[in-house]
Amino acid sequence: MISTDIRKVQKTGVCTYTISLPKSWTSKNNISAGDKLSVFEDKDGALSVNVYSSEKILSERVVNIDELSDCALKRKLLANYLDGANRIRLVSKRGFDSVKREAILQHIKRTIGFEISDESSNVIILQDFFSSDYLSIMKSIRRAFIISKFMLIDTVKINSKNQKAVESIISWEEEIDRIAFLVRRETGLAIRNSLRLKQLNISVMECISYRTLIEQIEAIADHIVAIAQEEVLVKDAIPTDVFDEIYVFYEMILGYYEDAMKCYFKKDFHGANRVIDRMDEFVRKKNSIIIDNLQKEVLVSVSTIISNMLSIAYHCSNIASEAADRAV
Repeated sequence: MISTDIRKVQKTGVCTYTISLPKSWTSKNNISAGDKLSVFEDKDGALSVNVYSSEKILSERVVNIDELSDCALKRKLLANYLDGANRIRLVSKRGFDSVKREAILQHIKRTIGFEISDESSNVIILQDFFSSDYLSIMKSIRRAFIISKFMLIDTVKINSKNQKAVESIISWEEEIDRIAFLVRRETGLAIRNSLRLKQLNISVMECISYRTLIEQIEAIADHIVAIAQEEVLVKDAIPTDVFDEIYVFYEMILGYYEDAMKCYFKKDFHGANRVIDRMDEFVRKKNSIIIDNLQKEVLVSVSTIISNMLSIAYHCSNIASEAADRAV
């Protein structure tokens, strides 16, 4: 529960006003007379008081990997990363076999800034070398959007058996995941620390909105990969008239995605509502594509492609809803 402590403002000079600090807070943070505190005014006018530190606070976590499966180890590492750990000490009495080492390397590839800084037979230290001094959450989100848009453009060009094109799209989806993890990590830290809010020049409500937005973009990228994986199997077997209808559907969705994101970036309330109101068009279009006469193998893949395209439209509508809320 959040406790509220009411304190009176005291005037201590011609134009200086003070309040006393709660003893429980000063004890918990080891505050003594003469220590420095940082005071930050949020965009909504609220004041936040924090312990001042000119150096980056080290948050180290110790993870014993001996009782963790490979999947559990990956989840544990990601959870610590998202929670703001900037050093993770992995320990093992049995040592690190090739499978465990590969799981650790996979984690490093999924995160921005983490590298192995030291290791021995029983200890591996992961260190965060990323600096958020010049990080722009909005620029990161814009980059994720641009990557996902080009993924969607490239997907429709895939021909059957062109596995390299699919691998390229998957690699871009992994890059979006890395950006999404970074945004979730930094906004999570900012929500808990007013100094990070000030550094990023955003509010708590913006943090929540950005997290929601990046999750929608991340989901869209996942659907694009699913479409690409099906297209590479059956693209050449899809009748021309059916593919033409799918292409029209694809063009509609690409434009819908661009419009939704434009409304978000511009805080366009009326435009966002117009985007939301168009959602029924995509349901009607999806239902109008006749695929009943396709061969069974092709039918399954085409159905999957169309369903994933409709899911992208729903995520675009969610983005427009978030844009409308943000614009108020």
